[in-house]
Amino acid sequence: MDDSSATNFGPYEDHVVGQLEASSQAFTARGLPLQLIGYTGAAPLADQQAVESVKADLIARDAVVPQFDGSSSSSLALHTVEERQHAFVSGADSQDVVANLQQIVFPTLAVGQRTMDVTWQSNGEQFQTRLIYDENGIVYDNLLSNLVFVEGGEVEAQQPPAAGKGEVGAQANQSFSTRFLNYTISWVWGGTRGKIELDHYVITCNNWVSFCDDGGAANAWMSLGSAGGQTRRNALIYPRISKRAWGYGWATPTASFSITWNSGSLTFSASTSGVGSAGKGSGVHTIY
Repeated sequence: MDDSSATNFGPYEDHVVGQLEASSQAFTARGLPLQLIGYTGAAPLADQQAVESVKADLIARDAVVPQFDGSSSSSLALHTVEERQHAFVSGADSQDVVANLQQIVFPTLAVGQRTMDVTWQSNGEQFQTRLIYDENGIVYDNLLSNLVFVEGGEVEAQQPPAAGKGEVGAQANQSFSTRFLNYTISWVWGGTRGKIELDHYVITCNNWVSFCDDGGAANAWMSLGSAGGQTRRNALIYPRISKRAWGYGWATPTASFSITWNSGSLTFSASTSGVGSAGKGSGVHTIY
């Protein structure tokens, strides 16, 4: 990669260039057809007019936005804002990419930040993105901020003690909890961007002869995006069967997800839409 255009960069830029190069290396390691070609310093956001100008750049008709599932290199696709807006207007996609960027990204842009023009190549075609950064590193870029890497999944859960094998002499109710789903969402240059963690617990009132109650917990968060998780009772069957329905979703700024409770089947369904990176899942976890 030719970085000769960056000869006058300072400490802020050194950090951002490190994030760019780490991203490019990660793309190569994971087999994504994205190569960093170069970068040049662009106009700083010296006043509100400059902020409004960079906002317009991000939603320009030819601005590029990616689509990626977070793990499979074959899922990567590149679109223009114009293409995605056409899909929205025609009803082919429920996501208004421009509105999403205006609502989620625009509030993060401020006077005092700096910008950089970054050139990428994918399958022989070059394109540019406008990257915004500050002393902490990348604030937003249409490509890098809408790609993530996801690791983890459903976990093989332990089971509670056998009947009569709880704490010796215990008088109070006893509980058992297990984490059955654990995802880590990472920035493409490294570092945790989000988590999806779902737990399932049961309570015994008679030293594990049977379950007298159950429940669950969800911890879901994502920086510069959205994440959610839910659990709900599917069945509690005497003596020792607890079934917990679950659903989760996550999305970068140009995508969204939904989680729906189905009262007939006592299960969740989850869906995603838009571009960028997004993921979802649903099922039933059992403790016995």
